[in-house]
Formats: sequence, structure tokens, C-alpha cells
Amino acid sequence: LIADELGVPLNYFFCEDEESAELVVAISKLSIEKRRQLLQFIANMPEDAPLPK
Repeated sequence: LIADELGVPLNYFFCEDEESAELVVAISKLSIEKRRQLLQFIANMPEDAPLPK
């Protein structure tokens, strides 16, 4: 697959913007436990909460 040759997950090619593509690549490098933690963090984050810098 082209994705394998480029070292990116397949869904990278379906991202609509650069930020989404960067997220896909970063998330693909996380362990399953870290992915679960990230999902939990996102689920609990208020929509209007400022992001940490």
C-alpha cells in the first residue's frame, strides 16, 4: 500500500485538512492505552474550555 510506503495510516488520505492529517498520524503512533486515555480526555473536555499551551 502507498500508506505503508509513506509511513502513514490509510485514513490519512481521507483527511480534509492538514490538522486532521497531523492528528491521524500522531494518534496512529500511540499505544492502545494512550488512545483510550486520549478518547476519555476528549469526551470529558468541555467544548468551550481553553486548550493548554
